[in-house]
Amino acid sequence: MRGLGNVQPTRRGVVVLLGLFLGGAAIMFWGFAGPGPGPQTYRVDFLHEGDGCVGDGDPIMVNVDDGEPLDCLPRSPLAHYGTPAVDLPGFSDAENKEVLDLSENLGADGISDAERPQLQAKVDQITASLPPDLRPHHDPFLWGPELVVLGLVVMAVPFGLYAYALFKWRSV
Repeated sequence: MRGLGNVQPTRRGVVVLLGLFLGGAAIMFWGFAGPGPGPQTYRVDFLHEGDGCVGDGDPIMVNVDDGEPLDCLPRSPLAHYGTPAVDLPGFSDAENKEVLDLSENLGADGISDAERPQLQAKVDQITASLPPDLRPHHDPFLWGPELVVLGLVVMAVPFGLYAYALFKWRSV
């Protein structure tokens, strides 16, 4: 008796392997049918100074009173962060300045609800012109084909282990 010895497929083992197999099937299904990565754009948040950091991690927050960019970096006498700026990853300095200028022009007398889409449209227009690898949310962790392959592996391993154990059990 080599290898697994006198290993018999038990109900518990079958249930565990079946659970792994079904879990792999669910992962594979999500890879095919999942909603996909998030939108490939930056969202502009419009806040009043002092509202606090309510953005979801997007890099631009604009003061609706004057159009100036806001940031959430802590102020400290030991660290000088400078003036908040528009610094959208993937944008050139000229494109960032273009967004900042539009924001300041719209905010000269406060940014109204009707003016907000203009700034978002400008950011969306520039984002659309970026190469895909520079766009936000361009590389989600495990999505689509990667999930399908992971699901297949998770499905194949329990099936292979069960087949191996069954073969070893019957050959004893």
